[in-house]
Amino acid sequence: MTSSRTSSFSLALLAATALSACGDDGLVNFTFTEESEEAIVEGRPAVPIDLPLGDFFPSMKLDVDLQEELSSRDTGPAKGVFLNKLSMEITDTKKAVNDEDDFDFIDTIDVFVESSKSGSTLERTKIASLANVPDGQTEVDFTVEDGFNLKPYVDEGIRLTIEGTGEQPEDDTSLKSIVEMRVSLL
Repeated sequence: MTSSRTSSFSLALLAATALSACGDDGLVNFTFTEESEEAIVEGRPAVPIDLPLGDFFPSMKLDVDLQEELSSRDTGPAKGVFLNKLSMEITDTKKAVNDEDDFDFIDTIDVFVESSKSGSTLERTKIASLANVPDGQTEVDFTVEDGFNLKPYVDEGIRLTIEGTGEQPEDDTSLKSIVEMRVSLL
């Protein structure tokens, strides 16, 4: 190959590689997955109390180290962090022998993001929802709100809170959230 052909081929290969890393917004993106701290939903008392789901469903803190994610990929600064996927699964911590914990105690859930920083001015915002949970499910996938930039929340410390309908589970139930985020680079 001549020098100009080699240069043209190299430029074409570089352009193809760059375009394959671009998202719909034309920026270079990557995704990563984080799990929340495990949370315990307290079981029903001997005398059931009718409470909104958020009153007995604990908030879940996510430890997202965006700088570590950027450094591990040797990239520049992030322009935005967006929710791609949110799921929740029952964990074994509170499962007793012959216990079959599942999400039957939930009817609907709305998931909100808020800052865990004291005195933050960031607003609590709905980022995902779940309705009509099929019986017997130990893992559920949420419908996520597209296009909401979570970066300010990640920068301050991100916490997920819940509102919804349902009833307390029969016994204590442990669970965690799994979050897939997309990072858009400058």
